[in-house]
Amino acid sequence: MTNRLVGFLEQRFRAEEEDEARPQFLDRNVVATPVLAIAALSHELARIGAIARRMAKGALSSELAPSRRLTIDKEILDRLVDAVGEYSKLLQHSHLPAELDHVLPNALRVSRYYTETAELSETIARALSHAAPLPAFDIGNRINEFKAAIAGLIEVANVEGDGYDGEALARELDRLQERYQTLKGELLRAGTDGRVPVRQMVDTLDMLSNVRRTAEQVTKAARRLEDLASVSRERETSEADTMHSADNG
Repeated sequence: MTNRLVGFLEQRFRAEEEDEARPQFLDRNVVATPVLAIAALSHELARIGAIARRMAKGALSSELAPSRRLTIDKEILDRLVDAVGEYSKLLQHSHLPAELDHVLPNALRVSRYYTETAELSETIARALSHAAPLPAFDIGNRINEFKAAIAGLIEVANVEGDGYDGEALARELDRLQERYQTLKGELLRAGTDGRVPVRQMVDTLDMLSNVRRTAEQVTKAARRLEDLASVSRERETSEADTMHSADNG
């Protein structure tokens, strides 16, 4: 009975993974209609972003070896990024209007930022799984607070979320950059005066740098994706106005 139950659950989970790895918005039938194709690209990139942010938040809370969920998410993300790349090639060959020349490079930048986020997440999870508690407990507490603050930024870096504010996100990143520099200085002093072993200090600095870079990547991706979504909205409005004018004429 146990073996049959395990088999059933594994099949179910594999089916869910296959579903998530399948593009939901990249319809080849709308490639010839720029406004629809750009909207499709924007929504699919938002899906990729959700997976990347999920990986980053999972990695920041990781205390064991990188989980199977993290590995699966990376595989799903890679497949979706490949699909976005193929769709972008189709769009490129569909002769986009000159005023939309910047759209595809921006879309590929977004996918690259999210890929980098996923790779950093795996690196962070591995580092945290091997990290020993810092002997300087005050610094350890501040590191945990910094990680929690980064997780908070990642949570709100969702362009399609309610109340998303790109400017507020950028300001929060600036504040976290300052906290990172302060924390880095404290760690260096702790290593210099012997409160933290030098090897552990170096490893912790590397981990913190990757955590900071994760925040940078999701913020860059969100801002580029916001631009992409705004282009889609502007084109929709423009075409709607044109149709309205034609009807009135």
